[in-house]
Amino acid sequence: MNEFHDLKYKAKKQIAPYMKTLILISLLYFVLAFLNRYLRITYAEYPATVFGFDYTAKKSITYGSYLFLPVLGLSNNIIYLNITRGIAPKVSDLFVGFRDWWSIVKLDFVSGFFMVCWFMVFIIPGIVKTYSYSMAVYILAENKGMRPCEAIGRSRAMMTGHKMELFRLDLSLIGYHLLNFITLGIASIWVRPYLSSIHANFYCKLKGSKHGVKSIPIYDS
Repeated sequence: MNEFHDLKYKAKKQIAPYMKTLILISLLYFVLAFLNRYLRITYAEYPATVFGFDYTAKKSITYGSYLFLPVLGLSNNIIYLNITRGIAPKVSDLFVGFRDWWSIVKLDFVSGFFMVCWFMVFIIPGIVKTYSYSMAVYILAENKGMRPCEAIGRSRAMMTGHKMELFRLDLSLIGYHLLNFITLGIASIWVRPYLSSIHANFYCKLKGSKHGVKSIPIYDS
């Protein structure tokens, strides 16, 4: 799909000077995600007691994931938005999202709740809303502390008339996702920087074409 040639070329050019650092960040992300999955399986029934309530370790790790993994996702978006501005990434940037961890946890919960409701209606509305909400984390990255519904509302406004465009972009990248699947996620260590950069540039492209969407420098990189 040649319609996205310029977007992909720009993404490759932006990440090229930082590939060693970005691969290290991707490797650390992969290890953390793998450990989360491994612990949930290995200690599935290991007993634990918290404030007098009995839990299995699987439940404790699962609940912890709801707090931890969204923060990594926010950090990832901050890293690649900063790269679009020529700001060099650092490995420690993978944890910068903890500076606004409560906002991203709330956003993840609210958007997840809405998506479940839409998928319960039918799969097609659920997919459409997935794309409608897809810019919310980028918007939060640029607007620390923003309320979930405001970030979702701005995302819906940005994606009006562009949901099919992003869908076509994702289709043009499906080979990379298949590679990740075949390699059990290992290929993501090299592929993730490219895909993340493309989507960050897509967001910047939309932001430039929409009025009323604030552009605030990302907090401390």
